[in-house]
Amino acid sequence: MNSTLYFASLILLGMALVMGVHPLQDIFEYYRKTPADPFGHTGMSAGLLYAMVALIPQVAGVLILLNARPYTSPLLTRVVTMALGLLLFLGFCIPALVHTIQIGTISFFGILILISTLEIISQGYAATQTKRYTFALLILIITELLFVGAAEIGIRAMGTFVTYQESKHEVPVSPYYVPHRDQTFRNREPWTEQQVSPEFEQYFATNSDRIFDEEVPEYTLSEFRILVFGDSFVQGIGAVDETHVSATTPPEYSWTEILESELQNPTNNYLDNTPYKQVRVINAGFAGSDIVYEYNLAKDLLPRYQPKLLIVCLNISDISDIVRRGGEERFTKDGSTIGRKAPFNEWLYGHSHLYRFYLHRILGYDLMTFAAPKDKRSEESHALEIITNKLFEFKALAEASNSNLLVVFHPSHGELTYGHFGLAPVFEAVSSQMNTINVLALFHNKGIGPQDVSRLYWPIDHHHTALGYMFLAECLVEEVIPFAKHHP
Repeated sequence: MNSTLYFASLILLGMALVMGVHPLQDIFEYYRKTPADPFGHTGMSAGLLYAMVALIPQVAGVLILLNARPYTSPLLTRVVTMALGLLLFLGFCIPALVHTIQIGTISFFGILILISTLEIISQGYAATQTKRYTFALLILIITELLFVGAAEIGIRAMGTFVTYQESKHEVPVSPYYVPHRDQTFRNREPWTEQQVSPEFEQYFATNSDRIFDEEVPEYTLSEFRILVFGDSFVQGIGAVDETHVSATTPPEYSWTEILESELQNPTNNYLDNTPYKQVRVINAGFAGSDIVYEYNLAKDLLPRYQPKLLIVCLNISDISDIVRRGGEERFTKDGSTIGRKAPFNEWLYGHSHLYRFYLHRILGYDLMTFAAPKDKRSEESHALEIITNKLFEFKALAEASNSNLLVVFHPSHGELTYGHFGLAPVFEAVSSQMNTINVLALFHNKGIGPQDVSRLYWPIDHHHTALGYMFLAECLVEEVIPFAKHHP
């Protein structure tokens, strides 16, 4: 019995090292990359706290095991020893499982420590076996609550499962929440909007047509008019410099504003050999919108604005939006949106990071779409099919309005970081039948890659910085000019 316990103690000590080395590596890696701010949002302080949460239970367990005789049978001790040995083997041999082992074993070690401690306390506390078992159950419950709380604190400190909305607003926001807007993603009346994140603050106001742009005058034949649809990247979220808070007008650093300025700048001679004297780029982007809303918005705005070119902007967030909202079935008869019903466990997800760890790392639910592993492929494929079909509907709508269509696929923060093109199936399905631009490829052609992410995207908010929007506009200028020169 003593030799078995001694062997279990050594395994516990080894597991403590496996669990502690990894967060310590994270600490030193973070400090190496950002020495000016070692105690930042995900910096050294969070790493140290996590390391302590991971190490303390194991070290305590070793000390107790070396100095006490656990109140267990030899069979249970051997089972515990084999289980710990398996965890130790997996931790060393499969690095990808280290995080899973770290949290999953904390509670398990708590039970082992409890069993070891019970013998010390119960020998002097309880004379009968019944009282001893009752006391053991009470200590078991208390210990488990303490270790679950410690795991929750550790995961929160690391910030691994903080949602995008939490990073901006510091409170959980349901991804299934649908604003009270119509089928074009607009309110019934003009409105103002404030966009706040830890890094910037912006104010927007709609015009009388309820889009975030200035009042648009009547169309004239001498104007090359471009109408742009998309989500927050079109609206211009993040299009501010470090000291600027935008007024209630379109931000001057948004790529639509830059594109308009570049196209009609007389020194660039872009309008030479065209029938146009000026360019107007109309911003019809809405934060949180997706291609289903945008198609309905286009049907409403095209007769009024008569653009010569429609630009539809897509990014990987359209997939998760469609998965959570569906296609046209999201709309009721009065035009309001019902979307899909939030899952029953959403409240628990919103308040427990330990549960998020269990849901995403153990059960394998997708971080973006919250789809179960068995449903992820089919739900994403269905969303990609809806996006593809809507683009062909956009093409038919543009042709019926005597307009050209340009589809812009622009990369998210993560896509530029890892070089992954999430909408590749859609791009491949439509690129031979309509005008398309893969901005990720254009970025790479200009030498823009992962090393530029911190300059082109806000670190927390993940929208483009003013510099990022400028690069995006520069990529599109040369692609847009041919439509002005060859439009009938």
